[in-house]
Amino acid sequence: SRDTHGIFDGTIEDFADYLRTHNYQDDRYGPQRHTVSNVLIHFDSPDVARVESYHLAYHRLVLSSGSFDVYIGGRYLDRCEQVGGRWLLSSRQVVYDWSSSSPATGDATLEET
Repeated sequence: SRDTHGIFDGTIEDFADYLRTHNYQDDRYGPQRHTVSNVLIHFDSPDVARVESYHLAYHRLVLSSGSFDVYIGGRYLDRCEQVGGRWLLSSRQVVYDWSSSSPATGDATLEET
């Protein structure tokens, strides 16, 4: 499957490798949280569906000029296909609708209480 994800365009497997080698090993990235909501599914046929989901991403960025809380809102535009009785993601395009950043406030710990 294919993922067109902002600065990345490639297979989902390559995107997972990209995250491991960039975001999760880069000291500038602190805690992150991604939330998916408001999922709308449209069936083009019994075996093909288009799915639109809203996402909200939070990132704590630690830069030489200070720490920042970054919020990004947008949508995932997915195409799913049923293959052998299983629904699989065949492509994803990410649309960024808005973003906001501000100096970091408080502790960036995202552990459940």
